[in-house]
Amino acid sequence: MNLNCVLEKAYKERYAVGAFDIWNIESLRTVIEAAEESRSPVIVQAYTQRIKHTDIEYYSSIGKVAAENAKIPVVLHLDHGDNLRIVMQSVRQGFTSVGIENPGLAYQQYVDFTRKVVEVAHAVGVSVEAELGEVPRVREGVTEASREILTNPKEASHFVAETGIDALAISIGTVSGLHKGMKEPKIDFDRVRKIRNFVNVPLVLHGGTALTSTDTEKLIELGVCKINIGTALHLPFINGIKRLLENSPENIDLYKIHEVDGVVQEEAKGVIRTLMKLYGCSGKASTKIFGTI
Repeated sequence: MNLNCVLEKAYKERYAVGAFDIWNIESLRTVIEAAEESRSPVIVQAYTQRIKHTDIEYYSSIGKVAAENAKIPVVLHLDHGDNLRIVMQSVRQGFTSVGIENPGLAYQQYVDFTRKVVEVAHAVGVSVEAELGEVPRVREGVTEASREILTNPKEASHFVAETGIDALAISIGTVSGLHKGMKEPKIDFDRVRKIRNFVNVPLVLHGGTALTSTDTEKLIELGVCKINIGTALHLPFINGIKRLLENSPENIDLYKIHEVDGVVQEEAKGVIRTLMKLYGCSGKASTKIFGTI
Protein backbone atom coordinates (compact mmCIF):
# COMPACT_ATOMS: atom_id res chain seq x y z
CA MET A 1 0.00 0.00 0.00
CA ASN A 2 1.67 3.24 -1.13
CA LEU A 3 1.03 6.91 -0.40
CA ASN A 4 -1.50 7.25 -3.21
CA CYS A 5 -3.71 4.63 -1.58
CA VAL A 6 -4.21 6.78 1.52
CA LEU A 7 -3.59 10.36 0.35
CA GLU A 8 -5.96 10.47 -2.62
CA LYS A 9 -8.95 10.13 -0.31
CA ALA A 10 -7.42 12.58 2.17
CA TYR A 11 -6.87 15.08 -0.65
CA LYS A 12 -10.49 14.84 -1.79
CA GLU A 13 -12.06 14.90 1.69
CA ARG A 14 -9.71 17.49 3.23
CA TYR A 15 -8.07 15.62 6.05
CA ALA A 16 -4.46 14.63 6.73
CA VAL A 17 -2.79 11.32 7.50
CA GLY A 18 -0.16 11.20 10.22
CA ALA A 19 3.32 9.97 9.30
CA PHE A 20 5.19 8.79 12.39
CA ASP A 21 8.90 8.19 12.86
CA ILE A 22 9.74 4.69 14.13
CA TRP A 23 13.10 3.41 15.38
CA ASN A 24 12.45 -0.02 16.94
CA ILE A 25 9.77 -2.67 17.44
CA GLU A 26 8.23 -0.86 20.43
CA SER A 27 7.76 2.42 18.57
CA LEU A 28 6.38 0.59 15.53
CA ARG A 29 3.85 -1.37 17.60
CA THR A 30 2.83 1.81 19.38
CA VAL A 31 2.03 3.60 16.11
CA ILE A 32 0.14 0.64 14.60
CA GLU A 33 -1.91 0.00 17.75
CA ALA A 34 -2.85 3.67 18.08
CA ALA A 35 -3.94 3.72 14.42
CA GLU A 36 -6.03 0.58 14.92
CA GLU A 37 -7.68 2.06 18.00
CA SER A 38 -8.44 5.22 16.00
CA ARG A 39 -9.48 3.25 12.90
CA SER A 40 -7.11 5.46 10.95
CA PRO A 41 -4.79 4.86 8.01
CA VAL A 42 -1.18 5.49 9.01
CA ILE A 43 2.24 6.07 7.53
CA VAL A 44 5.22 4.62 9.39
CA GLN A 45 8.53 6.20 8.51
CA ALA A 46 12.14 5.10 8.80
CA TYR A 47 14.52 8.04 8.90
CA THR A 48 17.45 7.81 6.49
CA GLN A 49 20.09 8.98 8.98
CA ARG A 50 19.02 6.23 11.37
CA ILE A 51 18.99 3.60 8.63
CA LYS A 52 22.58 4.50 7.74
CA HIS A 53 23.63 3.13 11.14
CA THR A 54 21.49 -0.01 10.86
CA ASP A 55 20.85 -2.66 8.22
CA ILE A 56 17.85 -1.47 6.21
CA GLU A 57 16.59 -5.07 6.10
CA TYR A 58 15.74 -4.86 9.81
CA TYR A 59 13.44 -1.89 9.23
CA SER A 60 11.83 -3.40 6.15
CA SER A 61 11.31 -6.77 7.85
CA ILE A 62 9.56 -5.49 10.97
CA GLY A 63 7.68 -2.90 8.92
CA LYS A 64 6.32 -5.45 6.46
CA VAL A 65 5.24 -7.86 9.21
CA ALA A 66 3.48 -5.05 11.09
CA ALA A 67 1.74 -3.82 7.94
CA GLU A 68 0.61 -7.29 6.90
CA ASN A 69 -0.89 -8.01 10.31
CA ALA A 70 -2.44 -4.58 10.88
CA LYS A 71 -6.21 -4.07 10.77
CA ILE A 72 -5.83 -0.71 9.05
CA PRO A 73 -3.99 0.55 5.92
CA VAL A 74 -0.26 1.03 6.56
CA VAL A 75 2.28 2.73 4.32
CA LEU A 76 5.97 1.87 4.89
CA HIS A 77 7.84 5.04 3.97
CA LEU A 78 11.50 6.05 3.71
CA ASP A 79 11.92 9.53 5.19
CA HIS A 80 14.52 12.06 3.96
CA GLY A 81 16.18 9.91 1.29
CA ASP A 82 19.19 11.96 0.23
CA ASN A 83 21.07 9.58 -2.06
CA LEU A 84 20.11 7.17 -4.82
CA ARG A 85 21.71 4.14 -3.16
CA ILE A 86 19.58 4.16 -0.02
CA VAL A 87 16.44 5.01 -1.99
CA MET A 88 16.99 2.05 -4.32
CA GLN A 89 17.77 -0.23 -1.37
CA SER A 90 14.46 0.80 0.22
CA VAL A 91 12.56 -0.01 -2.95
CA ARG A 92 14.24 -3.41 -3.26
CA GLN A 93 13.62 -4.22 0.41
CA GLY A 94 9.87 -3.66 0.19
CA PHE A 95 9.24 -0.08 1.26
CA THR A 96 6.02 1.00 -0.41
CA SER A 97 6.90 4.69 -0.52
CA VAL A 98 10.05 6.80 -0.56
CA GLY A 99 10.59 10.42 0.41
CA ILE A 100 13.54 12.31 -1.03
CA GLU A 101 15.20 15.66 -0.36
CA ASN A 102 17.77 17.70 -2.24
CA PRO A 103 21.27 16.51 -1.24
CA GLY A 104 22.77 19.85 -2.29
CA LEU A 105 22.24 19.75 -6.04
CA ALA A 106 21.47 22.63 -8.37
CA TYR A 107 17.78 22.85 -9.31
CA GLN A 108 17.99 21.03 -12.66
CA GLN A 109 20.24 18.33 -11.22
CA TYR A 110 17.69 17.79 -8.45
CA VAL A 111 14.93 17.53 -11.05
CA ASP A 112 16.95 14.88 -12.89
CA PHE A 113 17.67 13.02 -9.65
CA THR A 114 14.00 13.07 -8.67
CA ARG A 115 12.85 12.00 -12.12
CA LYS A 116 15.18 8.99 -11.98
CA VAL A 117 13.81 7.98 -8.57
CA VAL A 118 10.24 8.32 -9.85
CA GLU A 119 10.99 6.21 -12.94
CA VAL A 120 12.42 3.33 -10.90
CA ALA A 121 9.91 3.54 -8.03
CA HIS A 122 6.78 3.81 -10.18
CA ALA A 123 7.86 0.77 -12.19
CA VAL A 124 7.28 -1.37 -9.08
CA GLY A 125 4.31 0.52 -7.61
CA VAL A 126 6.25 2.56 -5.06
CA SER A 127 5.15 6.17 -4.50
CA VAL A 128 7.53 9.13 -4.36
CA GLU A 129 7.38 12.20 -2.13
CA ALA A 130 9.93 14.93 -2.83
CA GLU A 131 10.83 18.03 -0.85
CA LEU A 132 11.26 21.40 -2.54
CA GLY A 133 12.78 24.07 -0.38
CA GLU A 134 14.28 23.16 2.96
CA VAL A 135 12.86 22.51 6.42
CA PRO A 136 15.63 23.31 8.95
CA ARG A 137 16.42 21.01 11.86
CA VAL A 138 16.75 22.05 15.49
CA ARG A 139 19.55 19.54 16.11
CA GLU A 140 21.59 21.42 13.51
CA GLY A 141 21.22 24.61 15.55
CA VAL A 142 18.47 26.23 13.46
CA THR A 143 15.25 27.25 15.20
CA GLU A 144 13.59 29.41 12.57
CA ALA A 145 13.08 29.02 8.82
CA SER A 146 14.49 31.88 6.76
CA ARG A 147 12.58 33.16 3.75
CA GLU A 148 15.35 32.05 1.36
CA ILE A 149 14.72 28.34 1.98
CA LEU A 150 10.92 28.40 1.69
CA THR A 151 9.22 26.71 -1.26
CA ASN A 152 8.77 28.89 -4.34
CA PRO A 153 5.18 28.36 -5.62
CA LYS A 154 5.98 28.78 -9.33
CA GLU A 155 9.05 26.59 -9.04
CA ALA A 156 6.87 24.00 -7.31
CA SER A 157 4.56 23.96 -10.32
CA HIS A 158 7.43 23.25 -12.72
CA PHE A 159 9.02 20.72 -10.36
CA VAL A 160 5.87 18.60 -10.01
CA ALA A 161 5.24 18.69 -13.77
CA GLU A 162 8.84 17.81 -14.66
CA THR A 163 9.27 14.97 -12.18
CA GLY A 164 5.90 13.23 -11.88
CA ILE A 165 6.10 12.92 -8.10
CA ASP A 166 3.09 11.74 -6.09
CA ALA A 167 3.36 14.20 -3.19
CA LEU A 168 5.21 17.46 -2.59
CA ALA A 169 6.85 18.28 0.75
CA ILE A 170 6.91 22.03 1.24
CA SER A 171 8.83 24.50 3.36
CA ILE A 172 6.49 27.15 4.76
CA GLY A 173 8.01 28.09 8.11
CA THR A 174 8.10 24.88 10.15
CA VAL A 175 11.23 23.49 11.79
CA SER A 176 11.95 19.83 12.52
CA GLY A 177 12.40 19.16 16.23
CA LEU A 178 11.89 21.10 19.46
CA HIS A 179 14.00 22.77 22.08
CA LYS A 180 13.21 24.51 25.35
CA GLY A 181 11.97 28.05 24.82
CA MET A 182 11.47 27.60 21.08
CA LYS A 183 8.99 30.04 19.53
CA GLU A 184 5.93 28.89 17.61
CA PRO A 185 6.72 28.58 13.91
CA LYS A 186 5.52 31.44 11.72
CA ILE A 187 3.53 29.74 8.99
CA ASP A 188 3.33 31.45 5.62
CA PHE A 189 -0.30 30.59 4.81
CA ASP A 190 -0.36 32.79 1.73
CA ARG A 191 2.53 30.77 0.32
CA VAL A 192 0.60 27.55 0.95
CA ARG A 193 -2.41 28.96 -0.92
CA LYS A 194 -0.25 29.86 -3.90
CA ILE A 195 1.42 26.44 -3.95
CA ARG A 196 -1.98 24.77 -3.76
CA ASN A 197 -3.12 26.82 -6.76
CA PHE A 198 -0.07 25.80 -8.77
CA VAL A 199 0.12 22.05 -8.05
CA ASN A 200 -2.42 19.22 -8.03
CA VAL A 201 -0.67 16.66 -5.84
CA PRO A 202 -1.06 16.18 -2.06
CA LEU A 203 1.07 18.51 0.05
CA VAL A 204 3.30 17.20 2.83
CA LEU A 205 4.42 19.04 5.95
CA HIS A 206 7.63 18.19 7.80
CA GLY A 207 8.11 19.44 11.35
CA GLY A 208 4.56 18.87 12.56
CA THR A 209 5.33 18.58 16.28
CA ALA A 210 5.58 22.33 16.98
CA LEU A 211 2.40 23.28 15.12
CA THR A 212 -0.54 24.66 17.06
CA SER A 213 -3.93 22.97 16.62
CA THR A 214 -5.30 26.10 14.91
CA ASP A 215 -2.45 26.26 12.40
CA THR A 216 -2.75 22.53 11.74
CA GLU A 217 -6.45 22.82 10.93
CA LYS A 218 -5.81 25.78 8.60
CA LEU A 219 -3.09 23.89 6.74
CA ILE A 220 -5.28 20.84 6.27
CA GLU A 221 -8.04 23.04 4.85
CA LEU A 222 -5.47 24.45 2.43
CA GLY A 223 -4.55 20.99 1.15
CA VAL A 224 -1.87 19.53 3.43
CA CYS A 225 -2.58 15.78 3.44
CA LYS A 226 0.45 14.27 5.21
CA ILE A 227 1.99 15.58 8.42
CA ASN A 228 5.31 14.22 9.67
CA ILE A 229 5.73 13.62 13.39
CA GLY A 230 8.98 12.65 15.08
CA THR A 231 9.70 14.56 18.29
CA ALA A 232 6.16 14.26 19.68
CA LEU A 233 6.56 10.48 19.55
CA HIS A 234 10.13 10.47 20.85
CA LEU A 235 9.37 12.48 23.98
CA PRO A 236 7.18 9.94 25.87
CA PHE A 237 9.87 7.26 25.40
CA ILE A 238 12.71 9.60 26.43
CA ASN A 239 10.80 10.86 29.47
CA GLY A 240 9.93 7.31 30.50
CA ILE A 241 13.59 6.32 30.62
CA LYS A 242 14.42 9.55 32.49
CA ARG A 243 11.78 8.72 35.13
CA LEU A 244 13.20 5.25 35.53
CA LEU A 245 16.71 6.59 36.06
CA GLU A 246 15.51 9.24 38.52
CA ASN A 247 13.31 6.87 40.55
CA SER A 248 15.66 3.88 40.69
CA PRO A 249 19.20 5.11 40.02
CA GLU A 250 20.77 2.20 41.92
CA ASN A 251 18.64 -0.56 40.42
CA ILE A 252 18.66 -0.36 36.64
CA ASP A 253 18.41 -3.42 34.46
CA LEU A 254 16.93 -4.37 31.11
CA TYR A 255 13.81 -5.93 32.63
CA LYS A 256 12.86 -2.67 34.32
CA ILE A 257 13.21 -0.86 31.00
CA HIS A 258 10.77 -3.34 29.47
CA GLU A 259 8.34 -2.65 32.33
CA VAL A 260 8.57 1.06 31.60
CA ASP A 261 7.92 0.42 27.90
CA GLY A 262 4.34 -0.66 28.57
CA VAL A 263 3.50 2.57 30.39
CA VAL A 264 5.34 4.71 27.89
CA GLN A 265 3.64 3.09 24.91
CA GLU A 266 0.23 3.91 26.37
CA GLU A 267 1.29 7.54 26.83
CA ALA A 268 2.63 7.68 23.27
CA LYS A 269 -0.54 6.10 21.90
CA GLY A 270 -2.54 8.83 23.59
CA VAL A 271 -0.44 11.45 21.79
CA ILE A 272 -0.94 9.70 18.44
CA ARG A 273 -4.69 9.27 18.89
CA THR A 274 -5.03 12.97 19.74
CA LEU A 275 -3.12 13.95 16.61
CA MET A 276 -5.16 11.61 14.43
CA LYS A 277 -8.35 13.19 15.71
CA LEU A 278 -6.93 16.65 15.00
CA TYR A 279 -5.91 15.61 11.49
CA GLY A 280 -9.39 14.26 10.78
CA CYS A 281 -8.14 10.79 9.83
CA SER A 282 -9.73 8.96 12.78
CA GLY A 283 -12.37 6.58 11.47
CA LYS A 284 -11.12 6.97 7.87
CA ALA A 285 -9.51 3.54 7.55
CA SER A 286 -11.04 1.71 4.59
CA THR A 287 -11.53 -2.04 4.50
CA LYS A 288 -8.14 -3.67 4.19
CA ILE A 289 -7.23 -6.77 2.22
CA PHE A 290 -5.06 -8.75 4.60
CA GLY A 291 -1.74 -10.08 3.47
CA THR A 292 -0.95 -6.98 1.41
CA ILE A 293 0.84 -3.70 2.08
